[in-house]
Amino acid sequence: MSRFGSPREEVPMPKGGWSVLWSDKFKQAYKANYSTSASGRDRSRGQPVLASTRTDGSAKAQAITYLDGVSHDPRALIFAGATRNQELMSVVKQNQAHELMWQMPKTGEMFLLTGKMFIVCSSSLSGRFGSGPKNINLPDPLPVFPPGNPFPPTADDYWQSERERLWKELSPAYRASFTWPNPGDSKSDAITQPMEQLKVQDRGSARNSLPAMSFDYKRTKLEIPSATSKADEDTTLVYNMALDNFCLLIFRVLKVEHLSFASNDGVPQRQLYLPTRDGQWSVESLNP
Repeated sequence: MSRFGSPREEVPMPKGGWSVLWSDKFKQAYKANYSTSASGRDRSRGQPVLASTRTDGSAKAQAITYLDGVSHDPRALIFAGATRNQELMSVVKQNQAHELMWQMPKTGEMFLLTGKMFIVCSSSLSGRFGSGPKNINLPDPLPVFPPGNPFPPTADDYWQSERERLWKELSPAYRASFTWPNPGDSKSDAITQPMEQLKVQDRGSARNSLPAMSFDYKRTKLEIPSATSKADEDTTLVYNMALDNFCLLIFRVLKVEHLSFASNDGVPQRQLYLPTRDGQWSVESLNP
């Protein structure tokens, strides 16, 4: 395929799964640049810049936090999002293609990833942010979720299980940020809502519109409630609303450019990766 081939083209999943040339390069770079220890999570996982356009056509760039890869599909990466971040949700939902620019902090190499972004939000908000991820390889058979569910598991069940798994892996400090006011709003406009009002909204229709949770940044850590100890009602309410705010951004990669500065002759190496019709990936060397 030509280097000018469309990154939006859908390629069918091959029976033997995907052989993704760029994925190994990405994993090697990630391992060399970021901590994988329990104490080195959240923002130290990496924050590439997402480039999109607003509804008025103006450019928009914002950093998003990397969480994990999709275990059964090396083409797909998982990032963190907050449904209360209205501008992020808007550009992800309304744009058909996105680009991520990721420069590794230690090695200096860069990945330019082009693809499609999907939102996995709380089931209480289903339908508000479009359909779930499409054309991504999932485990077969799908795991049962929630545990004990008597009905056959669906793709939506799987993504909800991934959302809850990754939420529990966040640090208490990062979880607490999902109780803070809407990103980008003026601090002078933030109005703390009484907890009594939030209790009413939690059971009413306002829960489906996720009101801004302005708690004056009182919470800098948010622990997972223990199954053996009973949390007070206010703490449980705030925890559940923070979990509702947390969403996954599933990025299905359709095109990759990799620029590496590590070479024997001192000339940077730039490679272009594109999917082929047989479900594999082609690689072409470009001028840096």
